Amino acid sequence: MDVIYIGPQGAPTVQSGVEQNKPAPLAHLRKILTDTKGHIYKVGIATNPVRRSYAHGKVAVDEREDGDLTYVTFQRGLWDRMFVIFQTLSGAEVRDAERDFIEVARKEFGDFGTHNLVTMNTSTGGEGPLGPRGPYFLYVLRSAG
Repeated sequence: MDVIYIGPQGAPTVQSGVEQNKPAPLAHLRKILTDTKGHIYKVGIATNPVRRSYAHGKVAVDEREDGDLTYVTFQRGLWDRMFVIFQTLSGAEVRDAERDFIEVARKEFGDFGTHNLVTMNTSTGGEGPLGPRGPYFLYVLRSAG
Protein backbone atom coordinates (compact mmCIF):
# COMPACT_ATOMS: atom_id res chain seq x y z
CA MET A 1 0.00 0.00 0.00
CA ASP A 2 1.23 3.48 -0.86
CA VAL A 3 1.43 5.94 2.05
CA ILE A 4 0.91 9.49 0.76
CA TYR A 5 1.41 12.49 3.02
CA ILE A 6 -0.78 15.46 2.06
CA GLY A 7 0.31 19.02 2.79
CA PRO A 8 -0.93 22.51 1.97
CA GLN A 9 -3.33 22.82 -0.98
CA GLY A 10 -3.56 19.02 -1.11
CA ALA A 11 -0.07 18.58 -2.55
CA PRO A 12 2.01 15.50 -1.65
CA THR A 13 4.65 16.24 0.97
CA VAL A 14 6.90 14.53 3.52
CA GLN A 15 5.66 13.35 6.91
CA SER A 16 6.64 16.57 8.69
CA GLY A 17 4.76 18.68 6.11
CA VAL A 18 1.29 17.21 6.81
CA GLU A 19 -1.42 19.79 7.57
CA GLN A 20 -1.82 20.87 11.19
CA ASN A 21 -4.82 23.19 10.73
CA LYS A 22 -8.04 21.11 10.87
CA PRO A 23 -10.19 22.90 8.21
CA ALA A 24 -7.71 22.18 5.40
CA PRO A 25 -7.57 18.40 6.07
CA LEU A 26 -11.38 18.32 6.04
CA ALA A 27 -11.21 19.72 2.51
CA HIS A 28 -8.63 17.03 1.66
CA LEU A 29 -11.00 14.35 3.03
CA ARG A 30 -13.83 15.66 0.84
CA LYS A 31 -11.59 15.67 -2.25
CA ILE A 32 -10.30 12.14 -1.60
CA LEU A 33 -13.82 10.79 -1.14
CA THR A 34 -15.11 12.68 -4.18
CA ASP A 35 -12.26 11.18 -6.26
CA THR A 36 -12.80 7.70 -4.76
CA LYS A 37 -16.17 6.69 -6.23
CA GLY A 38 -16.55 2.92 -6.44
CA HIS A 39 -14.19 2.31 -3.53
CA ILE A 40 -14.22 1.37 0.13
CA TYR A 41 -12.67 3.83 2.57
CA LYS A 42 -11.73 4.05 6.24
CA VAL A 43 -10.67 6.96 8.45
CA GLY A 44 -8.13 6.15 11.16
CA ILE A 45 -5.41 7.49 13.46
CA ALA A 46 -1.82 6.45 14.10
CA THR A 47 1.41 7.48 15.72
CA ASN A 48 3.44 5.90 12.90
CA PRO A 49 1.46 5.80 9.62
CA VAL A 50 3.84 3.46 7.80
CA ARG A 51 3.81 0.89 10.61
CA ARG A 52 0.02 1.25 10.83
CA SER A 53 -0.27 0.59 7.10
CA TYR A 54 1.27 -2.86 7.66
CA ALA A 55 -1.51 -3.71 10.13
CA HIS A 56 -4.03 -3.01 7.36
CA GLY A 57 -2.42 -5.68 5.16
CA LYS A 58 -5.33 -8.02 5.74
CA VAL A 59 -8.88 -7.16 6.71
CA ALA A 60 -11.58 -9.33 8.28
CA VAL A 61 -14.44 -9.27 5.73
CA ASP A 62 -16.69 -12.03 7.06
CA GLU A 63 -17.30 -13.85 10.33
CA ARG A 64 -19.67 -16.72 11.10
CA GLU A 65 -20.37 -18.87 14.12
CA ASP A 66 -20.68 -22.66 13.86
CA GLY A 67 -21.33 -24.06 17.32
CA ASP A 68 -18.42 -23.08 19.52
CA LEU A 69 -16.22 -22.23 16.51
CA THR A 70 -15.89 -18.85 14.82
CA TYR A 71 -14.76 -18.73 11.20
CA VAL A 72 -13.21 -15.46 10.03
CA THR A 73 -12.43 -14.67 6.40
CA PHE A 74 -9.60 -12.22 5.75
CA GLN A 75 -8.91 -10.36 2.52
CA ARG A 76 -5.37 -9.32 1.70
CA GLY A 77 -4.61 -6.33 -0.50
CA LEU A 78 -7.92 -4.55 0.11
CA TRP A 79 -6.26 -1.15 0.64
CA ASP A 80 -4.42 0.62 -2.17
CA ARG A 81 -3.51 3.95 -0.59
CA MET A 82 -3.20 5.60 2.79
CA PHE A 83 -3.60 9.38 2.61
CA VAL A 84 -2.16 11.00 5.75
CA ILE A 85 -4.02 14.32 5.93
CA PHE A 86 -3.72 15.76 9.48
CA GLN A 87 -1.14 15.84 12.25
CA THR A 88 -1.09 17.17 15.80
CA LEU A 89 1.01 16.82 18.93
CA SER A 90 -2.10 16.11 21.01
CA GLY A 91 -3.53 12.61 21.34
CA ALA A 92 -6.86 14.05 22.47
CA GLU A 93 -6.99 16.35 19.45
CA VAL A 94 -6.34 13.56 16.93
CA ARG A 95 -9.01 11.41 18.62
CA ASP A 96 -11.51 14.29 18.36
CA ALA A 97 -10.49 14.85 14.74
CA GLU A 98 -11.09 11.17 13.91
CA ARG A 99 -14.62 11.38 15.35
CA ASP A 100 -15.28 14.63 13.45
CA PHE A 101 -13.91 13.32 10.13
CA ILE A 102 -15.89 10.07 10.35
CA GLU A 103 -19.04 12.08 11.09
CA VAL A 104 -18.44 14.42 8.12
CA ALA A 105 -17.80 11.44 5.82
CA ARG A 106 -21.01 9.72 6.97
CA LYS A 107 -23.14 12.86 6.62
CA GLU A 108 -21.75 14.01 3.26
CA PHE A 109 -20.87 10.69 1.57
CA GLY A 110 -23.08 8.15 3.35
CA ASP A 111 -25.65 7.75 0.57
CA PHE A 112 -24.30 4.84 -1.51
CA GLY A 113 -26.71 5.54 -4.37
CA THR A 114 -25.32 9.06 -4.76
CA HIS A 115 -21.63 8.62 -3.93
CA ASN A 116 -20.96 4.93 -4.67
CA LEU A 117 -18.75 4.65 -1.55
CA VAL A 118 -18.68 2.17 1.32
CA THR A 119 -17.15 2.92 4.72
CA MET A 120 -15.31 0.39 6.86
CA ASN A 121 -15.67 2.63 9.94
CA THR A 122 -17.98 0.63 12.20
CA SER A 123 -17.48 2.86 15.26
CA THR A 124 -17.66 6.61 15.75
CA GLY A 125 -13.86 6.82 16.12
CA GLY A 126 -11.47 8.20 18.70
CA GLU A 127 -10.69 4.96 20.50
CA GLY A 128 -7.75 3.50 18.55
CA PRO A 129 -4.36 2.82 20.14
CA LEU A 130 -1.71 5.54 20.00
CA GLY A 131 1.90 5.72 21.12
CA PRO A 132 2.86 7.67 24.26
CA ARG A 133 4.24 10.66 22.30
CA GLY A 134 3.24 12.48 19.14
CA PRO A 135 3.08 13.65 16.56
CA TYR A 136 -0.20 11.85 15.88
CA PHE A 137 -1.71 11.46 12.42
CA LEU A 138 -5.15 11.05 10.88
CA TYR A 139 -5.39 9.08 7.65
CA VAL A 140 -7.87 7.92 5.04
CA LEU A 141 -7.51 4.44 3.51
CA ARG A 142 -8.77 3.86 -0.03
CA SER A 143 -9.42 0.43 -1.48
CA ALA A 144 -7.70 -0.97 -4.52
CA GLY A 145 -9.57 -0.87 -7.86
